[in-house]
Amino acid sequence: MNTAKSALLAACFLLTARPAPADSVILGSDLSQVSHAGAGLCPSFSNCEVLAQQFTLLYPTLIDQIKVQMSGPDSLLGNPGSFSVDLENPLGTPIDSIGSGTLTYVSGNYATQLFSFGNLNILLNPGTYYLGINGGDIGWNSAPALTTPYGTLGAEFACDPTVSHCSDPTRWGSGRSGAERAMEIDGTAITPEPSSWLLLGTPLLATCAARLRRFCKLPAR
Repeated sequence: MNTAKSALLAACFLLTARPAPADSVILGSDLSQVSHAGAGLCPSFSNCEVLAQQFTLLYPTLIDQIKVQMSGPDSLLGNPGSFSVDLENPLGTPIDSIGSGTLTYVSGNYATQLFSFGNLNILLNPGTYYLGINGGDIGWNSAPALTTPYGTLGAEFACDPTVSHCSDPTRWGSGRSGAERAMEIDGTAITPEPSSWLLLGTPLLATCAARLRRFCKLPAR
C-alpha cells in the first residue's frame, strides 16, 4: 500500500511540474540600479568583513550562472581588488565554490565591474542558502531586489575574519548597509503547473480511490 501511494504521488509531481525557461533569472537584485557604495572586503587588517547574501529558493533549481558586481579600490593600497565566491549552507559553510575574480582598474580610479560565472550545473533543493564573498580592497555593490516567482533575497550578513572564526554561523552579524547585494542567480526552476492539475487531477484522484479500495477493501459506493 505504501509503495503504491508513493508511486502515485511521484507521478502526480512529475506530471504537474514544468521547468522555468532555461537561463531565466531565478532571483537577485536589479543590476541596472546598482549603488557604488559597496560594503568593503579588506581581510588584511581589522574592521573588515567577509560578506554573505541570504537567498531562498521556492522550487528545485538547477543553477547555471551567477553574477556579482564589485567596485574598488576601497583603499589606497595600490593593489587590484581580488575575491572568491561560494555557495554556503549553513552560513559560513561552503557547499560549492563558484569562482574568483580580480577587479581591473586604472591606477587611482574607482572602477565597477560585473563578474559572470557560468557553466555551473549546481542543483539545489528548495530552501535557504547564502552567496558568500571573501576578498580584499574591494566592495560588493548594493542594488534593489528583483521580484521573481522562483525565490527571494533575504538579509545581508557580515563577519570580521581578523577577530572571528567565520565558519561558525554564530560569529556573523547583520550587514552594515542593510541593502541587498548586487548579484543575480540564473538557471532553471521546476515549478508546479496549475493547468496540469486541472487536466490530470480527476483521473489521478479516480486512480487513487480505486487503489485505496483495492488495498483497503473499502466497499464501492
